[in-house]
Amino acid sequence: LGPAARPAVNGLAGASEGKGSSCPSTLSSLTPRGRLSSYAHLYSYDGDAYDAYGFRQTSGPCTPVRKAAALEALGPSSPRGASAVATMLLSEVRQAQQAQAQLRWERQSAEWFRALSQAQAGSDAPTPTDLLRRDERWASLVALGVPLELRPLAWAEFSGANRLRAQVGQTNGAGGGSYSPYYASLLARLGEAEAEDVQQIEIDLPRTFPEHALFRDAATHGPLRRVLCAFALRDAKRGYTQSLNFIAAFLLLFVEEEAAFWILCAIVERMLPSHFAHGMVGVQVDNSVFDALARAQPRLARAM
Repeated sequence: LGPAARPAVNGLAGASEGKGSSCPSTLSSLTPRGRLSSYAHLYSYDGDAYDAYGFRQTSGPCTPVRKAAALEALGPSSPRGASAVATMLLSEVRQAQQAQAQLRWERQSAEWFRALSQAQAGSDAPTPTDLLRRDERWASLVALGVPLELRPLAWAEFSGANRLRAQVGQTNGAGGGSYSPYYASLLARLGEAEAEDVQQIEIDLPRTFPEHALFRDAATHGPLRRVLCAFALRDAKRGYTQSLNFIAAFLLLFVEEEAAFWILCAIVERMLPSHFAHGMVGVQVDNSVFDALARAQPRLARAM
């Protein structure tokens, strides 16, 4: 999961790659060149073996030729033939949905960069991160989704990860191409992590997105293992709880390793502190509220 393994977003490889890469210092360094990027441009492993999101494809694209071939080989009235055609039709629907999502993300990305450009034009904020920190206009844009090019910056700022880093004297980009001293010190002490936490992490690693190109075998588990073990060591009282592996893995699809660690810390420590604690009180409360809502709104419950 190093710089060579993570695909560049529309040529902006320097925006989030490297162990401790610094945040882009100007808006122009973030602006996509040409057509705005979308998920469809991120992954191209082993030809068509993986879809636009990096997950292994279960079926190829649906085409009239393939549908006709399936019917001819299996018979139009054959349950297997009908099933094969249904599978390909579903693939066709998914392709159309992906095309619609791509257009939506292109429009959303354009809105973000338009807003950032306007904010920068009337501000003395030196970096995009400063713009995000100083302006409150981003709430409506965040609700609609953060474009790929800005996720490393926006997630780190809005989650509170940057403030957590500042509390230990580590700012974005500290270390100049390597891990910051704080994160490096945690990695140097991974042997001190609780054996129970380490054992559970090792059990969960092969269960984490095994069909994804970046987590398909043991050789690719290093960054995820380090992030989870470092978190368990940072917060020894809380330790590791199941489902943190999926959050950390998802973050690693978009940001470099240490950034994923800090955003994970922000999610658990600042945003959902009672959800990832012993007893998971926050999860139980959420379930109770959801059950009460379902009882009070039966039509909504049926729709869900």
